[in-house]
Amino acid sequence: MKAASSAIVLIKGKIRRFFLPKLYPEYVKKQLSIRQGDCLQCGKCCVFFNRCPFLKGHGENIRCLIYNVCRPKQCKIFPIDERDIQEVNGICGYSFPNLDKPEPKRF
Repeated sequence: MKAASSAIVLIKGKIRRFFLPKLYPEYVKKQLSIRQGDCLQCGKCCVFFNRCPFLKGHGENIRCLIYNVCRPKQCKIFPIDERDIQEVNGICGYSFPNLDKPEPKRF
């Protein structure tokens, strides 16, 4: 049952990340402006349901073939907020300062 509930969380997150830039672009813009750190290029965000076809390798040898070339917008804006970092089990080079900020309506 735990696998089913974590799959639901990932599905909800994927839907949220799809709609946030379209429905709340100012929120996304603000979040990206306060986001700190750098991408670790670990591939954790590239394997939520299906493995990204541009992700090659396994384990420590994982790499994105298009990282510095033509990454899609959804790749560039991940993570939008702390919820996204939680979906990759807290393993992310990005972080968000702990500010009192209103979040958009939850999906």
